[in-house]
Amino acid sequence: MVIAAWTEEEGVRFGTDMLGSAVAAGRLTLDYAYDLVDSEGLRFGDELDRIGFKGTQPVVMEAPHAYVECHIEQGPVLLRDEVAIGVVTGVQSISWQKVTLHGRAAHAGTTPTELRVDAGLAAAQIVVKVREMVDSGTYGRLRATVGHIATSPGLPSVVPDRAELTVDLRNPDDEQMAAAERDFAAFLDTLPELQPCSGLRVETKRMAKTSHVPFDQRVQDVIAKAAAELGHQPVTLMSGAGHDAQEMAAIAPTAMVFVRGQHDGISHNPREYSTPEDCTAGISVLANTLLRLTDEPTDALPGEGAPTAEDALTGEDALPGEDALPGETHDA
Repeated sequence: MVIAAWTEEEGVRFGTDMLGSAVAAGRLTLDYAYDLVDSEGLRFGDELDRIGFKGTQPVVMEAPHAYVECHIEQGPVLLRDEVAIGVVTGVQSISWQKVTLHGRAAHAGTTPTELRVDAGLAAAQIVVKVREMVDSGTYGRLRATVGHIATSPGLPSVVPDRAELTVDLRNPDDEQMAAAERDFAAFLDTLPELQPCSGLRVETKRMAKTSHVPFDQRVQDVIAKAAAELGHQPVTLMSGAGHDAQEMAAIAPTAMVFVRGQHDGISHNPREYSTPEDCTAGISVLANTLLRLTDEPTDALPGEGAPTAEDALTGEDALPGEDALPGETHDA
């Protein structure tokens, strides 16, 4: 049995989440990870060297028999349904984009509305548009969030000449996600035409993109039985956030155990809290699941020719393309 302590799951500093597990599972090369830079231009590999954490052991791992991860839900569903344990069916598709709008600075009091190229107005139109896309129902269970907006120069009496915002789209259906991305891109193409005065310029940068990752049904069943044996009545749910398990799912049968969180499941916040009882429940289900998996016959283990992390590098989506290079990150 191997216990993994992945690093940089959040991607806060170097802009690529699940970095440790993505390298271990083979989606990203070690050189690609080392070459990532932070907002100050400092290189990841150099910073690891500086603090003595670069290491000398090979990173690529062989595919395990199974991979199981226990995590807080980071949402309100288990709390609402008064259920302690969730069996995770997969991770939904995630798309992050940064949109930069270039307008023209002008005096707020002397410039008529029809002569303004207001980057702030265009940013607001994007916020409204993505909410309309969600409310339309056209894109299934789409969720959209504009988590960051900044305008320049940021003065009360100046029409913004620049606005920067992030757009986070999530969907459990890859086809519906693709449709949402296409329609959002088409909207951005028409955004300059919606302004009272010509001159708006729109730039976009792909920050991250992952497809829907379904988890292994057999491992889900083992988790459910392990939970039931301990007296729980677990529910199944899709993960709305990204996790290291989605990287491991490329090379091994994978699933997750979710633990209930208090305060509507808030996470990455001082109010994040799961009760000792719920934490105990989660760890007990995880331990029982692992014991059940280790009891499986050895002929069920990956044999010769089983996928390894090196195999993952040969796939079409092994490395992000130029338009998918990481930028600023967010709470996944």
